[in-house]
Amino acid sequence: DGAARPHHAYFFANPPVGSRSYSPTSGGHRLEYASSVCLSHHRTQYSTPLLALSIVAPSGTYIAEGRKILEVRSWRPDGMPLQDLLIVENHKYLTAPGDSDPEGRGVAFVDVIDIRPWLENDIEAACAREWTRGYWAWELANVRPITQAVRVTAERRLYRAVLTPSVMPALLAAKDTT
Repeated sequence: DGAARPHHAYFFANPPVGSRSYSPTSGGHRLEYASSVCLSHHRTQYSTPLLALSIVAPSGTYIAEGRKILEVRSWRPDGMPLQDLLIVENHKYLTAPGDSDPEGRGVAFVDVIDIRPWLENDIEAACAREWTRGYWAWELANVRPITQAVRVTAERRLYRAVLTPSVMPALLAAKDTT
C-alpha cells in the first residue's frame, strides 16, 4: 500500500546471567518486541537487559540514600567487580527457587567493589540488627539513586531484569549520572 511503516527491533528479555548466546534458538530465551522509536536513543543499552539484585524494603531505600553501604548475603557471585547493578526493592522475602515479586521497584544503580567476610563491626554499615557468622559483605560504591518510580519485577539472587521500553529513559538517566 506504500504507507510508511515504523522500524521495529527485538531485544532479548531475561537471558540467564552469564549467557553469551542470544540466539532465538538457544535455550528458549524469550524475545520482546519494541518500537524502534523507543529504542533509537540508547540502542545498545536496550539490547542487553540489566543485571539486578532484589532487596527487601526498606534496605533498598537505605542504599539509594547512601545510609547502607554493605549488602549482606549468604552467597557470593562468580564475577567481580559488579558494575551498574540495578537495586530492586520489594516487600517480600524471595526464598524458594522461582520466587518473584512483580511489585518491585528500581531504586538505585551501584557498583559492588569487593566481597569479603561479614564482620561483627559491620552491623551499622549494613543497617543490620544483629551479626551472624558465615555471611558475605558486599561493599557498595558509586550509588546512583533512581528518582522516578520504576516498576521492576524482583527475583532471587542476581538476575537479568525484564524491562519495558517505557521505563528505560528513567533508568538510563540514573545509571549515567556520576
